[in-house]
Amino acid sequence: MLPKLLEEGRAEEVLAAVRALVARNEQLERLLAMLDRRRMKTNEGVSADQLTLLLTELSKQHEANVERDRELDAKEEDERMQARAEAAAERARQKALAEKDKPKPKPLKKSLPAELPRRENIIEVPEAERACQRARASAR
Repeated sequence: MLPKLLEEGRAEEVLAAVRALVARNEQLERLLAMLDRRRMKTNEGVSADQLTLLLTELSKQHEANVERDRELDAKEEDERMQARAEAAAERARQKALAEKDKPKPKPLKKSLPAELPRRENIIEVPEAERACQRARASAR
């Protein structure tokens, strides 16, 4: 999680996460010191089972925090992807509107009037004149 935040240039969030971890570490150290003091003051002591239970609970809390962070990262990624898709759709819509509003180019030539009579005029070209001289020479 921290390397990803650093890549994204979110250094303040990395510092906040490190501060939170340091604070949690200090809290756990105080808790262990308190348990040590209790054990020293009384004969009661902390059994191995109690320590195992404490470590198990701490491990569960840590796993829950990691899973929550993963879910938040996945949610943020989904939101970024959704925003990108919406932006792309908006650009495509704007482009389509711009193309629609663009005037059609005028034809370079005007079509001939419909009332103009049409006649087919076939011009016969003698065989000797139909191909260029180079083509006739290569055909031989």
